[in-house]
Amino acid sequence: MRIIYINPYSFGAPPSVSAPSAMNIDDAGGTDRSVTLNCGLFDRGRFTAVGTINVAHGGTTGTTFQPPLSGTQLNAFTIRAFGTSTGDAPTSYSWGFSQDGSTGGVSLTTGTTNTQNYEDQGFVVIDHSSISGDADFIVSLTGTNSGGSTAAPNVEFQVEV
Repeated sequence: MRIIYINPYSFGAPPSVSAPSAMNIDDAGGTDRSVTLNCGLFDRGRFTAVGTINVAHGGTTGTTFQPPLSGTQLNAFTIRAFGTSTGDAPTSYSWGFSQDGSTGGVSLTTGTTNTQNYEDQGFVVIDHSSISGDADFIVSLTGTNSGGSTAAPNVEFQVEV
């Protein structure tokens, strides 16, 4: 009978995991600190997309929601944002989408997702008959793994109505 001796020091320590680094929020085109708005019309409980625009941090939608379209104005959008990082990848994602301030005439619905991308989870409807001014929004993201958490710089933008 043989005896096999295993030296416990011959095995290295398990690899350590670092918190995600360089977390960022990108738009559909891959631009850092930017989001894509899927703009359209919300009528009788149905959303009809008519186009997309990319809005950078600190940017505005310009006159996107002003021009008439088939006799009405664009009055709704969903958010499309994509999480990126370097180093050890996140195993979970925490997205946030909120209105900054309390502009009347804005209805905001947020979704929750633990995925790398935040696609069509946030939904905004603008009531042009009662909106009290331009509306400001914030998109946030935190990536987490066993090494810790890292927050991406927020993307803050304004919808001009």
